Amino acid sequence: MILFLLYEIKKISDYAKYVIEIELIINNVTEVVVKRQEKSETLNQGSISVGLTGYYITDYENRWQNKPIYVFFRTLVDKFLFKTPLSEEKLALVDEVKHLQSQIEGYLNLYRYRK
Repeated sequence: MILFLLYEIKKISDYAKYVIEIELIINNVTEVVVKRQEKSETLNQGSISVGLTGYYITDYENRWQNKPIYVFFRTLVDKFLFKTPLSEEKLALVDEVKHLQSQIEGYLNLYRYRK
């Protein structure tokens, strides 16, 4: 089973936002009964692959896409004026993706068991 999720982390400004795409691939899922501390629990056993892709979206409201001259000015502004802040925000996006990855791994490792 393959599951896609889009998760919007936050809007950086009125012009930019972070979007993380999560792809879950779940295979060989079976139910197993596990005894823990004299209690029986029914858990799922299988394999999960998680793919995370982070996107830095600018002009998500399409304000600069109305006319060709606006697209030209947007390209100039992004390339020359806001180059350093954009690269810093992209590095912050990488940190957000790594944080989400550690949160997912931690959650899935809570339920790991050995036979």
